[in-house]
Amino acid sequence: MNPRRLGPGGPLYAFVLAALPAMLPLIGCAASDASFTRGASDEAPNGDFGAVDAGAAPPSGGGGATDTGSPAPEVEVEGAFDTPAATGSVVWSANAISGRVTAIVAATLDRVTANAGNGPGNVVAIPGATDTAAVLNDLSNDATILRYASRRITTETVRTHETANAWAVAPSGPYAIAWTDASRLTAAAITQGFQELDVITTSSPAKATRLAVGYRPFAIAFDQGGTNAVVASRDGLTLIECNASGGPRVARHVPIAVTNRTGNAAPFEFALTPNGRHAVVRVQGQSSFDVLALDGSGKRTFTLAGPITDIDLSGDGSQVYAVVSRPVAEPDAGVQKSAFYTVAVDAPQGTTPTKIELPLTDLASTSVSANGTTAVFYTNGIDLSRVVVMGLVGEPSFRTVELYAPVLAVFPAPNGEHALALHKPSTSANRNLPVGAFSLVPLKSELPSRIIATPGKVSAVATSPASDRFVVLERSDDRAAYAMHVAEVPVLTAKRYELASPPTAVGIVPAAQRAFAAQVHPQGRISFVDLPTGLVHTLTGFELGAR
Repeated sequence: MNPRRLGPGGPLYAFVLAALPAMLPLIGCAASDASFTRGASDEAPNGDFGAVDAGAAPPSGGGGATDTGSPAPEVEVEGAFDTPAATGSVVWSANAISGRVTAIVAATLDRVTANAGNGPGNVVAIPGATDTAAVLNDLSNDATILRYASRRITTETVRTHETANAWAVAPSGPYAIAWTDASRLTAAAITQGFQELDVITTSSPAKATRLAVGYRPFAIAFDQGGTNAVVASRDGLTLIECNASGGPRVARHVPIAVTNRTGNAAPFEFALTPNGRHAVVRVQGQSSFDVLALDGSGKRTFTLAGPITDIDLSGDGSQVYAVVSRPVAEPDAGVQKSAFYTVAVDAPQGTTPTKIELPLTDLASTSVSANGTTAVFYTNGIDLSRVVVMGLVGEPSFRTVELYAPVLAVFPAPNGEHALALHKPSTSANRNLPVGAFSLVPLKSELPSRIIATPGKVSAVATSPASDRFVVLERSDDRAAYAMHVAEVPVLTAKRYELASPPTAVGIVPAAQRAFAAQVHPQGRISFVDLPTGLVHTLTGFELGAR
């Protein structure tokens, strides 16, 4: 969930919102968390932003799954979506050419600009009382901490390792980690382990501590207090104590047995409990998962009926959720349905997880609302146009919802009452037909969903903290289809706002009651939509209007 660093061939501007709320430290799972903005992280080779290859699918026409063979692997779409948050008042823009960063006050559109380092690119929001951001400076191998207050920006710069291209930020903001995500690099030798990272104290005076971890890290999670971080690499999990006496240090390493140590794909999935005491780990293709005690006191293993396709934690970290699609069939058992399993994180070894059989066969992923009341099950390994909604409070109850087009990802609102589903893009060559679509899905009522077709592909979602709006990014470069959609629930309405240039991220600034779309433009461009009135304000050339 780290903002994308823009490479030499990418656009010149990255945008985030200042101040992140506390978020559940969950990596690699298809779950919703307490942050409210998800932006697309990669551009497809054909120039269409956010296209995802969900794997081969049987010719089912999107109407439903059949038991005709093994589905393609699930694509963890949610984990590929960047997640800035919208609790602050400032949007930050970094100009890689001028070396300057601009703070845009969303409510007034005032702009203030400050110098960063050489080639600033990847900007990340730092939670806290003051609007604060950090930017990686690509060409000077350092990072700048920027703080906005009283219409001025103060800065501090610290050195970082040479290949840093990603951020991880503590929920309350005391520490940020600059690290190297090898999956974002176009080519790397097997001898490049990218094992250095920098733990940065974000309060003044800012300070960076260089540490070494396992081979090719692929994810980092902080505990809720923000004092400890866990780094997942091809070698396993490395625990970092950020507030240790004498400065941040590597406290412990827990090896994870995997077969693929050199590829770009994550070799295992893990979730960290908010208190930082346990990590839940499942290795791709295995039928068991481990609950690891990060104090080094051991692990407990739980085995399910078939290969686990998704794993998650409840919001408070007390329960493990797991999904098994197409369980291993016993003799004469017929076609078995997917199943949902729950077990307490502190359950002793030998405990049998509770099994809840799901009403469809091929469900493989789950998205859980931030308040932990609702789960939505789906798959993108095959063309399945239905989702299953399950309440997690009290006796389990199911509802199957038809969405009429193959599902790519599902994003529940924080209150668990509605969700937005992204659909797989159409492959039709008919340019008169829409390419993308998204659906607004009631989760707590029997009302039907509403599907909205879009001229271009949809590839990013932002959700308001009040759970009343979704903002969707639409972009297809070959059709010049550029727009942002603002959808409202429970009325299930959506309005499309056409954009003059390709959008790169969308978000909501709750304090200003505005949604935004950052766009590719040589001088920087961002459009704000005033949510109460629907009026659009577009800023181009931030530095020209900044003081």
